[in-house]
Amino acid sequence: ESYFVASDPFCAEITLKGFRHLLALNIEENLPFGLPLLEAISRIHDQNGLTVAAHPLVRLWPASLKTKELFSVIRSHDSRIYFDGFEVLNGSIKNGKAREFYDEYLSNLCAQVAGSDTHFRTIGKAVTVYDLERGLLKEIKDRRTTVRDCFRDEDLTPQDYLRNLYRSLIKEPIRRGRII
Repeated sequence: ESYFVASDPFCAEITLKGFRHLLALNIEENLPFGLPLLEAISRIHDQNGLTVAAHPLVRLWPASLKTKELFSVIRSHDSRIYFDGFEVLNGSIKNGKAREFYDEYLSNLCAQVAGSDTHFRTIGKAVTVYDLERGLLKEIKDRRTTVRDCFRDEDLTPQDYLRNLYRSLIKEPIRRGRII
């Protein structure tokens, strides 16, 4: 059984070992909760799904993939282990490190994408731009996407961030019966 932070029939944000997150696009079967990163990527690609590193390199966010994990994917010799997309822009957090990492290590290997992670009323503030006729999945696969920053300051307080951390790390896992 998978633990989906956000899902629809074909896409999910998967919670991996260590509470890290990975987006799985166009999957046909659920993935078990807590898989190691490389195994999850392999299993997603075995289903002809796409993988996207979700909100990577956010220093104080435990669900964020860290440098060592990103390099484990980049340096893998398994042909099924790679990112199809990398979230370089997120509407909830300003994260220049993700953009820098993408530009330095991944720009020729995968697509850039944006995410909203609508924790702070920020839907539509970071968008992935692609050709509608070709479709998002095809555009990601062909590395033809770009991102647009539509971010406006929400005047978020430290209490807003703490409330979000509490909800994401404690309240929701307890509600779903998943204690990490």
